[in-house]
Amino acid sequence: MIRPTGCVRLWQNNVVVFEQPNLVVNAGLPAFARLAAGATAGEYVSEVGFGSGNTPPTLNDTDLTGPQKYYNGVGGATFPSPGTVTFSFALSGTDYAAVGLTVQELGLFANTSAVLAPATVGFPYPAWVASTIQPVGNLVQDTIGHPFRSVAPPAWVASTAVVTGQLITDSNGNVQQVSTAGTTGATNPSWSTIIGSTTADASVVWTCVGLGGYAPASGQNQPTWNTNAIGNFTWDNTVAWQFLAGLASPQPMIAHAVVPAFEFGGQAGYSGTWSLTF
Repeated sequence: MIRPTGCVRLWQNNVVVFEQPNLVVNAGLPAFARLAAGATAGEYVSEVGFGSGNTPPTLNDTDLTGPQKYYNGVGGATFPSPGTVTFSFALSGTDYAAVGLTVQELGLFANTSAVLAPATVGFPYPAWVASTIQPVGNLVQDTIGHPFRSVAPPAWVASTAVVTGQLITDSNGNVQQVSTAGTTGATNPSWSTIIGSTTADASVVWTCVGLGGYAPASGQNQPTWNTNAIGNFTWDNTVAWQFLAGLASPQPMIAHAVVPAFEFGGQAGYSGTWSLTF
């Protein structure tokens, strides 16, 4: 088949910082060939990788070359002209695991099935520590190496089953924890605003464990980490840990580019597009 062409563009706060052709790689792989032929059933273009290496791309590249790498899901696809598909991607302030990464290469990945791509490779995630303050944004790894981030507990949801230890942020901005499991009521209860006091919510009993500005703390024992799906919560004393990603790198790479180096500091918003023309 004819090798596709491509172009990658990156904006920083809506200002173009670079635009250049990329090398489309591994064009003969079955997954890529099926995508090029329009046979998309069971095929995915799922990830953009941000790497620290600066080795020029080659036709047979299968992954980023840098020792440090960050993977992020594509934001969607458009078809601006016949035979051309454009994938969008971004780095935002919530990409905590990429903070400090000097980006010099980008990779576009296709997969034959949905994957739990790693958030970062080459970054030393700290181990979980008992009885420590874990502000929102803190990163730890479980006993196997999966990355988790401390996040603000989600809002209360009506008519939903909850488990003991589960955390929510109530309508007052305070943190409530399930002390008696059950199913929440149809309407928002009148929340207690005193630490240690309880709120009845249909069959659920909530205990107030933190007021606005409260810093969550890990428990005395390692929690049972929930890695069933990205975004799942693990309840750890008064910390809501959210599962970031799996451990396997996405495969195969279908396009690769070396770009002008920039360091992601977690503040400036980066967005981009990756176009392939078949």
